[in-house]
Amino acid sequence: MERAFESHLDMAKAEIASADGISLPMVAANLKACLANAFHFVKPSNVALAAAEDVEVAFRSLVIEIGKTPLGMGRSAGVDNAKRLVTQRLDILRADLSNCPPSEEARALGID
Repeated sequence: MERAFESHLDMAKAEIASADGISLPMVAANLKACLANAFHFVKPSNVALAAAEDVEVAFRSLVIEIGKTPLGMGRSAGVDNAKRLVTQRLDILRADLSNCPPSEEARALGID
């Protein structure tokens, strides 16, 4: 059964897949919101918090790689590798959040 936080991580992955120089500020804001929303539905462990930091670090590497491309178009092997890294970090975060108990609010809403 899918837990409530998983849809937010799916949205984050979709944002990363479409990231380019033009959409980067919006992608950054949406990624931050997706992570915050995902954590809203669990009682996070220290491991999950560290995994979220890893996602943010990987995203910063994506920003750097996109900045290196002509006109910020985001088409290069470096960008593809950075997107893959962020996606892998999101998968690790998903696994870590799966080990966290649901938050009180998630239980109250019956979406744990």
